[in-house]
Amino acid sequence: MSCRRLWRDWYLFRAWTRDRGFVEKPKMRFAETLLVGLDEGAVGALFRAAIGFAISPAVAAVMGRAAGDWALVPGVAVIVILLRLVPLVIRRLVPFSSRAQEIWRNRRQMAKRYDSYQWQKLFWIGAGMALYSAVGDVLRVPDMAVSAICIVAGGVGLARWRAVAPRRRSGAALSEEATRSAA
Repeated sequence: MSCRRLWRDWYLFRAWTRDRGFVEKPKMRFAETLLVGLDEGAVGALFRAAIGFAISPAVAAVMGRAAGDWALVPGVAVIVILLRLVPLVIRRLVPFSSRAQEIWRNRRQMAKRYDSYQWQKLFWIGAGMALYSAVGDVLRVPDMAVSAICIVAGGVGLARWRAVAPRRRSGAALSEEATRSAA
C-alpha cells in the first residue's frame, strides 16, 4: 500500500466522520454560549420582553414628554432596526468561534426563508411593552395600541412559525437521510 493511498484514505475517512457528526465540533467559550442562547427559547423570549419593557421609558428619555403621543411608533421602529444592526456590528468587530458563527449563519438563513421566524420576536417585544404599561401606570392609548399591534402581528408570526417549524425539521431530517442513503 502506497503512502499516497494511505493519505487519501485517511482524508476520506476524516471527511466521512466529520459529515456524520462523529468528530467533535469546536467548543464555544462561555460568553459565546450566552450570546448564542440569547436568541432562543425562554431566555430569548425574556430578553425581548425586557427590551419591550424598556422601549417606552427609553423613547420618553430620548424624545422627551413633549414629543407627542405617537412618538413611540418611530421609537419602536428604531429599536427593531437596532436589534438587527447591533449584532451585525458586534459580529464584525469581535472574533467568534466557527461554531457560533455557524449557528448565527443558520439562523440568518432561516430568517430569510421564513418571515414568521422574525415576526414571532415582535410578540415578546409587544408583551414587554404591555407589561410596562400595566406596571408603570402608563395607560396611554398610543402605548397600548402599539403594544397591541406588536402582540397581534407577533402572535400571528408565532402561530405560523409553530406550524412551519415541525415540517421544516422533519423535512431537513428526511433530506439528510436521503443524502446519507445516496452516499
